[in-house]
Amino acid sequence: MENRKPLSELTGEELSWVWERNYKLQEEVTSCMEDNIISYIDDYMSVLKNGLQHWSIGFCNYNTIDIKSDISFLDACYELQKNFCLLCEDYDKVIARGKQIYTQLDCAETDVEYDELEEEMGQCVNTLHDAVLDAINKEIKYADKEESAFEYFFEVWLNDYADDGYFIDDDYELFLTTLKTKSFK
Repeated sequence: MENRKPLSELTGEELSWVWERNYKLQEEVTSCMEDNIISYIDDYMSVLKNGLQHWSIGFCNYNTIDIKSDISFLDACYELQKNFCLLCEDYDKVIARGKQIYTQLDCAETDVEYDELEEEMGQCVNTLHDAVLDAINKEIKYADKEESAFEYFFEVWLNDYADDGYFIDDDYELFLTTLKTKSFK
């Protein structure tokens, strides 16, 4: 190997050349990104599972979530927001309103009032259902875009995974020195 240059010494343009010329690197970064996204989604689902009867989430799925009961889903969404802030703050009001309506159901004086409250709570739950599913779908679709892996390479992989064992040669072929030298071309 002629000249060895560590990744930490490369410019942004040189890192782009490294990305373009090393297909195994692209595969490794994409796999790492997908694993991280699935890990985040798994964390979300571990909180939401108390409010769900069934769900099917993944890269090759038509993603669905089926609600167990309105109040259990509202409680799960509250915990999801508290722990992860998956949805924008506007949805905190929807959760609060849904929970408030639930407490008012027992106080309804007429069947009409009860039905109106139940319908409004259902609208809150449907709004949250769609928002949660949209947020999860956005994370999954992010991983499907080729440019997302390139962004992940710059924003995450170089900081979290690339250490001083990585270097390039004059052709921008990436190598990793461990006990052996591994090519990413």
